[in-house]
Amino acid sequence: MNEQELFYHKEHSELFKKLTIAIIIIYVIAGIAIGFVFPKEIQTSFYYSFEVETEFNWLMMLVVWFSGIIPTALVYAVYAHLDNQEVTINVLNDIRSKHVKSTERPVSSGMKKVCPMCHTENPIGADRCENCNALL
Repeated sequence: MNEQELFYHKEHSELFKKLTIAIIIIYVIAGIAIGFVFPKEIQTSFYYSFEVETEFNWLMMLVVWFSGIIPTALVYAVYAHLDNQEVTINVLNDIRSKHVKSTERPVSSGMKKVCPMCHTENPIGADRCENCNALL
C-alpha cells in the first residue's frame, strides 16, 4: 500500500474551528456596536426642565453576546466531533500502513502476503491463509 491510498484528514475540522472563532468575533463586535447604536436614554431634571442624556447600552450588548452562545456551541460541537474522527482515522491509517508493510515481503516472483498466525507466505490476491485458513 502506498501513501496515496492513505487519506490523512485535518482540513475539515480546521474549517469549523475557524468558523467558531469568526462567530465569536462577530458577536463581540456586534454587541459593542448595538450598545452604541441603541443607547440607553436617561432623563435628568435640572429644576423642572427635563433633559435626555444617552449612554452606552450595556444590557443590549449583553443580550447580543448571550444570544451568540447557542450558535457558537453548535459549531464548536461539530468541530470537536470532526476533530475526534480525524484523529481516529489518522491513527487507524498509521496502524494499517504499519501492518501492511510488515505482512508484505519481497519474493523473487513478486510480493507475497505473510500470514500473521503461522507466517506462511501466500499469494497477494489470497484472502485466507493456505496453511491455517486465517483471514489475511
